[in-house]
Amino acid sequence: MKRGCLIVGAVFVCSIVVYVVLAAKASQGAARRSQCVGQLKWIIVHLHFYHSVHGSFPQGTIPNLGLPPERRLNWVVELWSVLGIGAILKVDPTKGWDEPPNWPPKVVASENVTFQGMEPEDSGDWVTCPDHRRPRKPFPLTYVGVAGVGADAPRLPSKHPRAGVFGYDRATRIEDITDGTNQTMMLIETARDLGPWTAGGPSSVRGVDPATKPYIGHNRPFGGYHPGGVNVAFADGSVRFLRHSIEPSIFEGLSTVARGERLPTAWDR
Repeated sequence: MKRGCLIVGAVFVCSIVVYVVLAAKASQGAARRSQCVGQLKWIIVHLHFYHSVHGSFPQGTIPNLGLPPERRLNWVVELWSVLGIGAILKVDPTKGWDEPPNWPPKVVASENVTFQGMEPEDSGDWVTCPDHRRPRKPFPLTYVGVAGVGADAPRLPSKHPRAGVFGYDRATRIEDITDGTNQTMMLIETARDLGPWTAGGPSSVRGVDPATKPYIGHNRPFGGYHPGGVNVAFADGSVRFLRHSIEPSIFEGLSTVARGERLPTAWDR
């Protein structure tokens, strides 16, 4: 009887330990997801500030007709000018992201500004989801600009019905988003085909390719960090969690700025 009680007691203790560990992991996961939402909100606020200064959101890549989009600097580099984080990003827009002086990315403190608790090169960590498992420097960009529908969406001209907010050579204005800013995705998480946070091309601007359904989840084009779905920043400044189960047609409709899709009521429930 005594031995049986000891076994039952041991099983009970082990069960409690497992429960505590799982609860702690769940809590940590929720905290990282919340931090991810905060980072996306911070980026989208500054994209709107950029719009107020320049009259449009930034192009997906910094203009350079001498380089293919995959070698140009990207929209994050262009956004840097309005961040106000007390750091200067040293770049030469005539050069590719992968050649000196642009590689490796060089961030220096502004005059009379010191970095509290981090090195200048760490100031790029806001472009990486906290759930990214293999942090490295330069940090990978896990928040990509939504280019519209189709693998060719980043290269579509302005006013094309399949075009999204970001394109390699197009700059979108709020008034161009006639589908509604609350129904148009700007940024979305991805765990696939990542690149350094300054690199242009599909690692920073990506279309919703119908050939890659389902779109969201582990080893899918978007998501892969948070169980059940993906964090998305919309053109109205909101950040919402889209579930894996979202209808592909709705997801495609959310990726364009002026295609005129009619989305069902409560599509995000």
